Amino acid sequence: MKQLIQHYSDDVPKLMETSHVPGISLALFDKNKVLWHQNWGVSNTEKHSAIETNMMFEAASLSKPVFAAIVLRLASRGEFSLDQPLHTILPFTRATDQSLAKQLTARVILSHQTGLPNWGGEYIDFIESPKTSFHYSGEGYVYLQKVLEKMTGKSLQELAESEIFDVVGMKNSQFTWTPNERINRITGHDRLSNPMNRGIPEANAASSLHTTSRDYAKFVMAWFKGTLFDADLIAQAQSPEILITGDERNAKLPLPNGSRLAWTLGWGLQQQNNHVISWHWGDNGVFKAFVAWNSWTNRGMVYFSNSENGLSIAKKLVEPVVGNMANTFHFLNYTQSDNKIWHLEHAALLALKNKHWQEAQSYYQKMQSRSPNNDQIARRITWLQERIRVLNESFVLSEENRNCIVGQYGPRQIKWENGRLYYQRRGNQPHKLLPISATQFLVGDLTDFKISFSTDEKGICNAIVGHYISGEQDRSPRSTTRH
Repeated sequence: MKQLIQHYSDDVPKLMETSHVPGISLALFDKNKVLWHQNWGVSNTEKHSAIETNMMFEAASLSKPVFAAIVLRLASRGEFSLDQPLHTILPFTRATDQSLAKQLTARVILSHQTGLPNWGGEYIDFIESPKTSFHYSGEGYVYLQKVLEKMTGKSLQELAESEIFDVVGMKNSQFTWTPNERINRITGHDRLSNPMNRGIPEANAASSLHTTSRDYAKFVMAWFKGTLFDADLIAQAQSPEILITGDERNAKLPLPNGSRLAWTLGWGLQQQNNHVISWHWGDNGVFKAFVAWNSWTNRGMVYFSNSENGLSIAKKLVEPVVGNMANTFHFLNYTQSDNKIWHLEHAALLALKNKHWQEAQSYYQKMQSRSPNNDQIARRITWLQERIRVLNESFVLSEENRNCIVGQYGPRQIKWENGRLYYQRRGNQPHKLLPISATQFLVGDLTDFKISFSTDEKGICNAIVGHYISGEQDRSPRSTTRH
């Protein structure tokens, strides 16, 4: 352990510098105690404020195992069944297919077998039928959260306090808080280390947990040593519910013989030879996190970062403690910062920040030559080509086209002001729209997002479709009449 601690003490500051990560908090633990805990860097690059022990990071999707533990504790006391159809407690009214929605259970949701997308709009279409295959979905967790809140009469924060935080001793952990509460939390940063201040989150079982690495280590220890549930439930919760045969793009995974990836009731699972590693990652954009526990060695680690670059050093931080996780990291598909492509992308993003569109395009083209099958890089190039073309030869939108799209679309609004079209999502700033065609638009200087409009059989715009650089899409139906 001394050698491992020395390794981290020497290497983490170097990794942070080369990977442009302002701050990291890391904890090593076994089944019985936190073996070591350390913070590096600053909580805010503008204020140059050091990270204090009790400062909370956004845990992002590391919220999910905590919520899963709440669900399992309630089920262990017979308050409801993991296999009970949830619509009998609270219908999932946002689902467009109610016959499929009626198949959702806590077991299906915790193991990501809902067939739902990760996030959706006002209404949500199923990608496929529940219990068919693995589809990672935050929407499922949020639905289950609302079911529990109705069933118990308690908020998510109240449930977390009574079922987990107070039991485990997590004194610096919150799913949300009131404006009057003083919360000591870290600031997140984008790829270029610009601080991104965020407001108080709405309680979200899939993503809103704020915590420290020490607190989270206590939670994982409590899960695996039986503090939260008995041995039978631990065994059930750690048994594979669904095998993972593809990454999030549904590409096939070349797994070695004798190894497999799966999902349990709250955790990812990598099985290889005698080693079984439970893990989860967190990605809230400007906060990244990872936790892993090797049940063979009884050793685990968790780290939080306040940077969009935080998972680019995951392999170097995680594997010295829990062992080889190549299959897991292949599934997650985060480019590591020791890869030339990562540094080319960082240079491209700097060019994008400075609105040097053609320079950014040249960097992405160099990336594409090294990774020709990467759909996201190809999409970047296409979107930049569209932007360069629009800036040089702007598309003239007719008054009829403009009147077609102006209106309210759930949380999204299109408005016409001072001779310009604007897009605004509720709670966010407005952005000018740059037309690519009559129904496709770039959104201000945003390079990761654009929109299009779908029309009905009469040619009337009936929904906004959001397009993300990742390839994901979401849809917001029109909620007002056409202007």
